[in-house]
Amino acid sequence: MCIRDRYQRRVHGIVIYIMIGRVGLRAKFLNMNIVAQAMRFSVADQKFAQGRKISKLQVDTANEFPWPQQRLIEKHWQEIQEKKPMPTFMKTFFKNREIYDDLNILYREFHQWCALPDDEGLSVLCEQRLAKKLSKTIRQIHLKGMGIEMANLTVKQPVLEILSYDVSRNLHVDRSKNGKEKDYQVVDDSVFGIGLKCKAYTRKEDDKSHPLDVLDYMHKPYLLRIKTMISSPMHLYLYFKDELGLSEHHQNDPSILTTNIVQFEINIKGSEFMRILPLELKPPLLRDWRITDFNDILKGNNLFQEQMTKLL
Repeated sequence: MCIRDRYQRRVHGIVIYIMIGRVGLRAKFLNMNIVAQAMRFSVADQKFAQGRKISKLQVDTANEFPWPQQRLIEKHWQEIQEKKPMPTFMKTFFKNREIYDDLNILYREFHQWCALPDDEGLSVLCEQRLAKKLSKTIRQIHLKGMGIEMANLTVKQPVLEILSYDVSRNLHVDRSKNGKEKDYQVVDDSVFGIGLKCKAYTRKEDDKSHPLDVLDYMHKPYLLRIKTMISSPMHLYLYFKDELGLSEHHQNDPSILTTNIVQFEINIKGSEFMRILPLELKPPLLRDWRITDFNDILKGNNLFQEQMTKLL
């Protein structure tokens, strides 16, 4: 089901049947039987459905959006093959703290807000660098006579694989609060009480931290970053606004999964890592999560203020 059907908003357009960046995964994900559909836009792909030609400017504009990329999938699949098993403690934490459920919701909402589009929704859902980049790109796509639509709304994604995670102390999801990397002294540390390894960042000057900060409910010094590979029949696609109806060439087969590499981050208290028992009534974390990168559009989204201007 398309999101505009869901919201009863009819949009006229013709879908580019090449399906920009679509990478399908047939059979089981763990067997990684990759079926490459069409790759990203290229200037050579000038002819699309019904003999339509699009300009190089439209190609370049559409390519600013973080469509799936096979090179990323292959790169991270290699990482999966080589990575060490996740510690039992973190497996239990991710499961019993309902992290997978939270990430599923965020992934679905990301597709919805891109398709509507909803700048405010993206601003709440994504770290501000990513939100601004996406809003600007989607706006330009619409100005060039195109749009983005969502197909196959999926509540629970068939595959959500955690590729890697890391923990930092005294850094924020909001990069504007972190300043420059050179302002910090970095040491290897661990989360108090559980021995989980992390990197501790302490400002060389003007360090405002205090031992009694742990008593502040809003003090959340630990930044948990998770990189995931998500495969789902839900996907985004490009369409033209100046044609009636949707092209029959649009591939809407729910058996074909589209794979994206998504990075999530959250600031939490150290005590949250201890909430690993499968008990009800734990404080929800959902609205504290942010998507901080999508298909490497921000090259991992540097935690500090420098080295990002050219990507924005």
